Amino acid sequence: MHGAWQRWSLACALGALVAPVAAWAQPRSEPPSGGDARSEATVVRLDGADMLVDVGSASGARVGSAFQLFRSITVRHPATGRMLRDRFRIGTIELRSVGESLSIARPIDDLMRAPAVGDIVVPISTEPSPPHPAPAPPPVVAPPIVSPGPPPRPASGAPRLVVPASSHAAPSPVTPGPSREEQVWLATIGRPPEQRIELYLQFLGQNPTSPHAARVRDEIEYLRTSLPPIAAAGIAAPASPAMPRLHGAPAETLRTGDPAVLAFQIDGGRESPYRNGLLYVRRQGEPVYRHLRLGADGDGYLRARIPSLMAAAPGYEYFVDVTDAEGRAIPAWGSATEPVAVAVEPPPGPPEAVASRSRVDLSAEWADVGSGTFDGVGRPEHFSLVEGHFLQRVDWGPLYGYRVGFGVYDGVGQPLEAYEKGSGIEPASSTVIYGYHELEVAASDFVHLMMRVEVGMHDEGIVGGGQGRIRIGSERATNIVVGGDIMDEVGQRAFFAFNFFPAEQVPVLTQGEVFNQSIDGGDPMFRLVSQVGYRLAKAATVSARGSYQLRNIKHGGFGGGLSLTFDW
Repeated sequence: MHGAWQRWSLACALGALVAPVAAWAQPRSEPPSGGDARSEATVVRLDGADMLVDVGSASGARVGSAFQLFRSITVRHPATGRMLRDRFRIGTIELRSVGESLSIARPIDDLMRAPAVGDIVVPISTEPSPPHPAPAPPPVVAPPIVSPGPPPRPASGAPRLVVPASSHAAPSPVTPGPSREEQVWLATIGRPPEQRIELYLQFLGQNPTSPHAARVRDEIEYLRTSLPPIAAAGIAAPASPAMPRLHGAPAETLRTGDPAVLAFQIDGGRESPYRNGLLYVRRQGEPVYRHLRLGADGDGYLRARIPSLMAAAPGYEYFVDVTDAEGRAIPAWGSATEPVAVAVEPPPGPPEAVASRSRVDLSAEWADVGSGTFDGVGRPEHFSLVEGHFLQRVDWGPLYGYRVGFGVYDGVGQPLEAYEKGSGIEPASSTVIYGYHELEVAASDFVHLMMRVEVGMHDEGIVGGGQGRIRIGSERATNIVVGGDIMDEVGQRAFFAFNFFPAEQVPVLTQGEVFNQSIDGGDPMFRLVSQVGYRLAKAATVSARGSYQLRNIKHGGFGGGLSLTFDW
């Protein structure tokens, strides 16, 4: 029984020691200490160095009255979420001009902060205050307040403790102050990293079972990274409880709309001390985590579903804490400073348009290269060409497209020496039906190479040939094409083409050629081609072309043709 009385006395003493600490930790405002105006006023407007204050002669203010200027601050505690409010003195001001309800004031000392609308103005007492000693600074972390109950009733015959009557006065009520975690956090504000780490370590040493211990350890690790290596090496890392072992293979990539479910298995099943957990998740790029409870799902399983707003492109980050039987939060999967990242792919766009993947060109033209009657003898010189092309744009790495086609060439002509009297040279004709295969390779996004192999039939047997072209610019925009081709029984040709679009639905081609295709082996001639098209529909374009062929001043002629193009 004697030991019970000792414990009760010790509890009373401890409560008396802690009560001032709790009272000191409360947000305090400067109480009015007299003066000639109402207890508080507010800065309602700023005009350069002047401050307009809502106090005037109606409330007793006079020119020369001095006031203290306070700044009110409201913050949310990052760990507990509790709103903390306080005010801090930033300087002294004096009334320079006093109206009935408003006054103009100016600082009379250096302000710690620039004044702002909404600052609090408190009058300074004109009567001197009696001196009093400054209160001793409280400890950083206040121990829990012990509220002793009534003393136990002594047994019969036991000595009774006689308390003087004066000690039975009702104690003054103490308003609950900030929690231990809040006191530590407030005490670290504005201090260098080394001192903040020391205060946090003291807190962990005195409160190892705090539910915020894991968050404090993360903060310590973050502060250690901001120290120079030598300074950080001299600070011991906080002791952490044994890490639980979680098993799981959460997805690292999701598609928008996929269910984002996290499930973990904890070693031990029903015997595991970790039965609950918290999931902290945030969108990529956001500074604040949102916490969700991991619910028990079977023996030793924890499961949670991430909200669809979080599981959206570009992704989210998360980490997991579990709680043991004593309510301690213990890191289990990732951490606040090194979260687990999950990439979320954006929703698939519309299916790739089929249009512009394939193309068919059909064309036919006839060209005269100098037909006429010379020395009473008719001399025909002309050729016709019908072609069809099919292009498939594959875009397989450097291979841009594959083209296959056919052509029918029919020409008649003779060399210029046939026009000399008595030459005896008769006009010669040539007809070739051929087909070809062509590959288009992208040397770059701007330059493409096209290589063609041609095989045909002539009345004298099989003929062969080829063509090569270089296109500078996009196929569907302004571009330049330079190339040449050769085929037995048809002839040779070199050409330069310019394609452009004066209007979106009007493709235009101009082309210059040097060729001898009216008759293989004939004299070279020049040819100018111009073609204008019009897009009838999204997938169909019709074009007309005109040409002029010239061998010399006496031998030349016009030509024309049509073409039809389909894109799909």
